[in-house]
Formats: sequence, C-alpha cells, structure tokens
Amino acid sequence: MPSQQLLLLFLLPLLLLLHPGNAQNPNPKLCSPDDQLSLLKFKSGVSDNTTTKVLSTWRPARDCCFHWKGVRCNLTTGAVTSLKLHCSQGLKLQGALSPALGFLPSLRVLELVGCKHINGTIPRNLQRLTQLQQLVLDDNNLEGELPSLLHRLSSLKNLSLSNNRLAGEIPRSLGTLLTLQSLDLSHNNFSGFIPKSIANLPALQNLDLSFNAFTGHLPVSFKKGLPALNSIDLSYNNLTLRTIPSWILHRKNLTDVNLAGLNLTGNLPEFPPNSTLRSLNVSNNEIRGEIPRNISNLQELETLDLSKNKIAGRIPSTLRLVEGLQVLDVSYNRLVGPIPRRLEMLNSLARVNFRNNKLCGRIPHGEFFSKRSARVYANNLCLCGLPLKPCSNIIP
Repeated sequence: MPSQQLLLLFLLPLLLLLHPGNAQNPNPKLCSPDDQLSLLKFKSGVSDNTTTKVLSTWRPARDCCFHWKGVRCNLTTGAVTSLKLHCSQGLKLQGALSPALGFLPSLRVLELVGCKHINGTIPRNLQRLTQLQQLVLDDNNLEGELPSLLHRLSSLKNLSLSNNRLAGEIPRSLGTLLTLQSLDLSHNNFSGFIPKSIANLPALQNLDLSFNAFTGHLPVSFKKGLPALNSIDLSYNNLTLRTIPSWILHRKNLTDVNLAGLNLTGNLPEFPPNSTLRSLNVSNNEIRGEIPRNISNLQELETLDLSKNKIAGRIPSTLRLVEGLQVLDVSYNRLVGPIPRRLEMLNSLARVNFRNNKLCGRIPHGEFFSKRSARVYANNLCLCGLPLKPCSNIIP
C-alpha cells in the first residue's frame, strides 16, 4: 500500500474527531429548556428559608437533570419526570403552587409534602399532566376546592391530599380515574355526600376520607363496587351509617377498616369465617350488646379497637384463638367478669387496654400482663394481681 494511503488511514479518525459537527460538548446539557423554565417559574413563587437552601441548586446555568435537588429526568429525552420536595427533610418553603407546574408534560411524580407555609389553591393547570401517576400534596396549608378537572389525569394511581385546609365536595368526576389505586383526602374540611361514582373505581385499593365533614349515607353502590378495595377509613365524619355496614365485614380481601367516631349504634355483627381483616377500629361510637364469640373467625386480625362504646357482657375466651392479635383495646365500655386467663396464649400481644369497665377477677399470669402499666387496668370493679394489688383468697 502506498505511503500516502497509509497516512490518510492514520489521519482520518483524527480528522473526524476534530470536525465541528462531531466535537463533543465538554458540558452537555440534557434538561429540557421548556421544563427548566417551568421549574424556574415555580421557584419564583416560593422562598426557601432554610440553611439547606435546596432551591439554591436550581440555577439556570446548571443542568436540572443532574444538579437540581428534588428533580429527576428521563435520561434519553431530558424531560422532567419527577419533582419531590419534602419539608420534613430540613426544607422550609413559603409561597404558593405555580400554574407553571402544569407545563411539565412528562411529569409522573409530583410530591410536595410537609410545607406548612405553602398555601393557596391547587392549580387547575395540573389537569394537563396526563402522564402523572403520583400526586402527593400532604401536610401543607392548601385551601379551596378540589379542581373538578383532575379527572383528566388519566394515568393517576395515587392522589394524596391529607392534612390541608381543602373544602367543598368531592367532584363526581373523580369516579372516572380508572387507574387510581389510592385516594387519601383525610384531615381536611370536605363536606357534602360521598359521591356514588367513587364505587366505579376498579383499581382502588385504599380509601381514606377520615376527619372531614361528610354527611349522608354511604352510597349503596359501595356494596358491590370497589372490587380491589383493601383498606377503608371513614372515621370522624358526620355520616349517618347508624350501624356497621354488614358488607364491610363480609368483603373479601378487605384488610383494614376504621369506622371510629361515626355515632354507630346497634350491636357488633357476627363475624364471617375466612375473614381477611387485619385491623378493625370501631372506637368512640355508641355500640351496645356483647362481643360475639365467633370473633375467633377473625384469624388474620392484628389490631382490635372497641374502646369508648357501651359494649357489655364478658370478654369471650374465644379471643385466644386470634393468634396474631397484637393490639387489643376494650377500654371505656361496660364489660364484666374476668379477663380470660387464656389470653396468656396470645404470644403476639404488644398492647392492651382494659381500663374503665366493670371487670373483676385475677389479671392473667404471665410476664406480658403483669408488666403492663397499672393504668391499662384502672377504674374497674375488682381486678387484682400484678401490677395491681394482690388478690384475696375469695377471688379465683
């Protein structure tokens, strides 16, 4: 091969490397310019009053995908896919949510949590985020109504707005969010009826509407709807349920039920066999009658809270058959007789409360019961034995 050809083969890679079209940028910028602008508009509406100065990393000269705290991107397109800012981690933001957040078209996760100085309303522009899967705005100071156009978030899986000052009614249109798996509107000022359209959510697993001002009956559609429901919390509302809905305890796959503070009356229902319940809280109601002996059907139960009712009769010894029980609270009722000795067999017990009843007899032997605080046995008729005073010979 001629020497000129050999020289050309040697120089060709070097020439290609030095060609302007192939020169490598020493500081490539991946972040989408439009997304960066939207984030900067959000930043301009809030102030960061902490020493961590998280938002000080949000500088136009720096790539938002790699250097802006709380921001994540698609590393192929440069589009912002996640924005997570948690004030519980040392951040202290003050201001309002900018409508510019609605101009992040690839956003999948939006979390702004624990920022008590973030106020104002939820921007209507968030309806544009059709790829959004997680909208978590817990523990802020947001107010106003829930935008009805949120139903356009067709990919949404988790909507969590707890611990704000949101008010008004739940828009019926939320019942069209077919991918929604978790809905948490707890600890707000929502009112009105719970819309029956919520029962149309085929993927909903967790529903928490507690600590609001909802009124009226629970929609009949809930009885046959919500096929994926695992957890329901309706506690501390103004609902007119009257008694514990039988369908709740008979629902397959339901694991956690909280109906505390709903002015429920009537008796505890019979518990069905093969129950999947892990937690049942019906405290702070007006429930009467006795604890059913077939409470032993709740084989998966870990937490049972019957406190602050008007339940009478004895604690059934069949409770010993709920082998995984960890928390038992029957305080502030009208229970009589002894604490069943066979409860000693519940090796998983971690917390009990028997105070303010009419119980009488020897506290079960064993390290767990004898080492509880005396407060958990206080204000009964004649309980005795450790940690209380010794029993007399006439008490078995």
